[in-house]
Amino acid sequence: MSTSKDKPRKPALFRADDPALTIDERPLAAPESDLPGEAGTPALASDVTAAGASGTESAGRARRLSRVFHWGGILLAAAGGLVTLAASLAVTALIEDLFARAPWLGWLALALAGIAALALVMILARELVAIFRLSRITRLHDAAARAHARRELEAARRVCEDLARLYAGRRDLQWARARIGEQQDAVFDADDLLALAERELFRDLDARAANEIAASARRVSVVTAVSPAALIDIGFVLAANIGLLRRLAALYGGRPGLFGLLRLARAVLGHLAVTGGMALGDSLLQQVLGHGLAARLSARLGEGVINGLFTARIGLAALQVCRPLPFFALKAPALKQVMSGIAGMGRSDDGRN
Repeated sequence: MSTSKDKPRKPALFRADDPALTIDERPLAAPESDLPGEAGTPALASDVTAAGASGTESAGRARRLSRVFHWGGILLAAAGGLVTLAASLAVTALIEDLFARAPWLGWLALALAGIAALALVMILARELVAIFRLSRITRLHDAAARAHARRELEAARRVCEDLARLYAGRRDLQWARARIGEQQDAVFDADDLLALAERELFRDLDARAANEIAASARRVSVVTAVSPAALIDIGFVLAANIGLLRRLAALYGGRPGLFGLLRLARAVLGHLAVTGGMALGDSLLQQVLGHGLAARLSARLGEGVINGLFTARIGLAALQVCRPLPFFALKAPALKQVMSGIAGMGRSDDGRN
C-alpha cells in the first residue's frame, strides 16, 4: 500500500517574483552505485580514462616503432652494411697484395685509404650538420605555429630569438635582425610579434624565392620545348629541380646536403613521372591552358609549358617546407605569379599565329 510520499506531485503554478518562493541550494545526494564502494561510477570513469590514455600511449609507441623499424629502412641498412664490408675487404686485400709486391706500394695504398676515410668522415659530418640544420628549421616552424595558435607571447619571443640565432651570420638580414631586436620588447601580442618577424625577415627572402622558382620554371619550359629527345628532358628537369630545391633551402638557411635533399626527392620523382608521360596528347594541355590556346600551340611548346608548371609547383611546395615561419602576415607566392612569364610566352606565340 503506497503512502502519501509515494504519490506523484501534481503540477502547480507560481510566479517567479513571488517573495514567498525560496530555493533549496543544498547539493543533491549522489545516487548509490550498484558497484562495490561508494564511488563506483567515478572509479569506473577513471578506469576508462586511464585505459584510453594507456591505449593512446601504446598506439603512439607502436607508430613510433613502426617508423623507426620500417622494413624499407632495415633493408637499406642491411644492404649498406654488406656493401661497406665488401668494400673494406677489397681494400684490405689490395693493401696486403701491394705490401707483398713492394712495401712502398703498400704504404702508399694505406696512406691513400686513410685520406679517403678522413674525407668520408668529413662528408658524413657535413651531412649530419645539414640534417640537423633542416630539423632545426622544422622545429622552429612548428614552434611558431603553436605560438600563433595559442597566442603565447613568451613562445613567440623564443621563436624570434631562435630566428636571430639562425640568421646570425647573414649580412643581408643584419638590418632586419636589428629592427626586430629594437621593437620586440615593445610588442605585447604574440601575433603582432610573429608578424613583425615575418615582415622584417622574409619579405625580401620570399620575393627572391619567387624569382628563383619563376626563373627555373622558365628555363625548364624553354629547354624541354626545344630539346630533341625525351631522355634529355628528363635529365634536365631532374637537375633543374634538384638545383632549385638546394637553392631554396640555402636561401632560408637550410644548406642541405645529399641526405637532406632526399626528403624532397619524392616530389621530384612525381614530377619526373608526369614529365615522362607528356606524349599523351593535347588533353592535359587543354585542361591547363584552355581549349583555344592549346589548339594553336605547338605540341613541343605545350610540353615545355606543362613541365614549367610542375617545376613551379614543386618550387612552391619546397618554399613552404624550407621557410622557418608559416605565412602569417605575408601572402604566399601563388602559382599564377611565378608562371606569369611562361603564360606571357604562350600568349605572345598565340598572337603571332
